[in-house]
Amino acid sequence: RQADESSETDEEAAAVAAAGAAVEAAAEAAAAMAAAAAKKKLEGAAARADDALAERRLAESGGLIHVTIERGRNGLGIGVSRSNRITEVHEGYPAARSGVLVGDQVMTVNGVQLKPTDTLQSRIPKDSRPLVLGLKRSKRSRAKSASHSPAIMAATQEHEL
Repeated sequence: RQADESSETDEEAAAVAAAGAAVEAAAEAAAAMAAAAAKKKLEGAAARADDALAERRLAESGGLIHVTIERGRNGLGIGVSRSNRITEVHEGYPAARSGVLVGDQVMTVNGVQLKPTDTLQSRIPKDSRPLVLGLKRSKRSRAKSASHSPAIMAATQEHEL
């Protein structure tokens, strides 16, 4: 009979230990979930703060985004319409590395506002200093563009820079 009682006591101890381990694992899982939720909440708040700061800076700059383009030997890597809208951005070129997007409207060059009759090509200084463009970004601006053939570019009065 003592062996039976000892066996029951061992089983109870094992059950208690297993229950304790299960409670401990559940507590660890709950703590991990709470930490993940807190992290996600903080990241969301940080993203909203970044967005608000970007919107404030955009409003302060007259709605323009300013990008500095270090010039390359093979040009800026953009196609531009006569209305100074970016029609192409070539991957790996200076404009792409600077954040210029297809659909951006060039409003200023090195701080000087473009007139409606100005073309970007006519306003780019011939020296090799970095170029600062003031861009008006539309909701349709996007990162990439398919390359156009020379015939299509001529038909739409675009030019490459």
